[in-house]
Amino acid sequence: APRSQRGSRGFKSPPVQMLIDTFYYRGEMERHYFYIPDLKPREKKVTLLGEEFHHLDKVLRLKEKDIIFLLNGKGWIFKGRILARGKTSADIKILSVKEYPQPELKITLIQPLLPRDKMDFLLRSCAEIGVSRIYPVTTANCIVKFRNKHASPTKFLRWQKILIQGIKQSGNPWLPELNQVIDFQSVVEIFKEKNAPRFILTEDGFEISSRFFMQIEDELILFIGPEGGFTVGEMELAKDVGFVPLSLGSLRWRSEISALMAIIIFKYFRLYLQPQNEIPA
Repeated sequence: APRSQRGSRGFKSPPVQMLIDTFYYRGEMERHYFYIPDLKPREKKVTLLGEEFHHLDKVLRLKEKDIIFLLNGKGWIFKGRILARGKTSADIKILSVKEYPQPELKITLIQPLLPRDKMDFLLRSCAEIGVSRIYPVTTANCIVKFRNKHASPTKFLRWQKILIQGIKQSGNPWLPELNQVIDFQSVVEIFKEKNAPRFILTEDGFEISSRFFMQIEDELILFIGPEGGFTVGEMELAKDVGFVPLSLGSLRWRSEISALMAIIIFKYFRLYLQPQNEIPA
């Protein structure tokens, strides 16, 4: 349709609606998000404790009657008003509740382990832009190695907190599912029988083009290359179970940048370029 005839009703994706809500929801230009995983849609009142209260009290210095927003990571956003503040907690009255469906394109990211700062950056970014599931993996050429091949409980909890920071930053109502660290062989076996398109990023892969986009319906699996690259054996094993080698071009990207670029490219196509999603005038 001509651009002048296009309307906003073609948008179906939660991130687009959230963007509209963020700037125009009852005229509020700034939102402060807090995370309460056990918060239920029918609750009328909730108490903020611990780290969430510290953020409200010491960082944001919010006062009684201020408006805040609460996330449970399960697709709900709660609008609330601060009723009372104590030394260790704050009582919040729930004013309204809104449910968001899961993203139209559910992306599973298989990410080889990265040095601490890079892994933190990638996890936080994945939570912000709406990745559904994350599998940290070990490969032959991973720079980071764990002695027992698993993340320690402390590290795993830290990763979870980084994901929570990401959804609070962006207002994403869905907390990504984070799996324990597993090895290359195990992860390709997990996705061996999956019907969803599976791509593995490598410099020698097929150049990304619209023919790959056309294979995608509502789910996508992306396997990102480690900083040291895949071995020949790893690439052969991945291809044998259905992963298609894909390249982002001639430039050599860092692993975390390759992951974000691929996610954004596929999300952009799913949101804006497929026929059922019209672009507003």
